[in-house]
Amino acid sequence: TAVPLLLILIILLQGMSGPSFNIGTLCLNTLIILIVIMVCMRNAKRWFQIINRPAFNLLRAMNFEAATGYTVMTEDIRTSVLYMYIMQRKPTSWQERMLKIIDKGTPLPKNWRLRLPDFESHLNDDGVVEIEEGPLLQAYEEE
Repeated sequence: TAVPLLLILIILLQGMSGPSFNIGTLCLNTLIILIVIMVCMRNAKRWFQIINRPAFNLLRAMNFEAATGYTVMTEDIRTSVLYMYIMQRKPTSWQERMLKIIDKGTPLPKNWRLRLPDFESHLNDDGVVEIEEGPLLQAYEEE
């Protein structure tokens, strides 16, 4: 998206600088080109997120279904072109898991809550991991 804009900008900057070449015009041209590239990259990232939002949401829902084993999408979403396109590009084992989940058809319970493991079970009272100082392991030596 930035290439046509940069081409026009370079042609205009060559015409403005004239026949004389000095370091000031070179620095100015470089700065202007750098600014245009940075603005175009930022816009491209934003456009990518906006345009692909439905695909990202569908991927998130598909990953949730695969992780929990519950169905959260309706049948009309499953028959959409985007769903089929994404499904074809997943590994065969993932596709088989999704088909089993769909065939089972267990909906997400109303009182479902995310259960997280105890991430601090290995810490002592001070919040530090205890490292036991013991004898070093014997080196393996062939006879």
